Amino acid sequence: MDYVSLAVRTENKDFEGIKGRLTNDVIRLLHGVIGIGTEVGEIFDSKDSSNLKEELGDACWYIALCCDSMGIRLEDLEQDPTFAPYTDAEFTGLGLDQLFLKQKMASRVGMGLDYVKKHVFYGKPLDAIGMQMVIGELVSFVRSLCITNQIDYEDMKAKNIAKLQARYPNKFTESDAIERDLDKEKKALGG
Repeated sequence: MDYVSLAVRTENKDFEGIKGRLTNDVIRLLHGVIGIGTEVGEIFDSKDSSNLKEELGDACWYIALCCDSMGIRLEDLEQDPTFAPYTDAEFTGLGLDQLFLKQKMASRVGMGLDYVKKHVFYGKPLDAIGMQMVIGELVSFVRSLCITNQIDYEDMKAKNIAKLQARYPNKFTESDAIERDLDKEKKALGG
């Protein structure tokens, strides 16, 4: 059986229709969700608390991109009791561990990608409520990982911005993204 040719027979090749759904905000949302996914991998692989703090900060940057692309205020999600982080007592009492939080983050990234995929490739309206729930839960899991690792959430976000200001002194450029000064970034992180 030639599985590939049989499988791609059902692929949506209406590229004009797909391109028509790729508005700037949908592209930014896709960038954000993909970015969170790559950061989750780095969160799983983090070597120590300072590396974890940096990766959680990077995940927050992508969460902020998702929020902005959808017209959601990050501060509103942070204050919404629906998305409150696990406290140490809840975490211990429920028998949870950090692996659980990292797995939940990976699961939510998959859900977010599924919402975007269905919109872009299937022509289904973007499930804005579902996407907001995904983003809110990601915020909760990042905050919970901060709590369980004694990382100050606000300091983590501030250090992430400091690192990005060191990397992009004026604004984003592709050359600054590729030709990074890691020593300058590390210094901005306080290292």
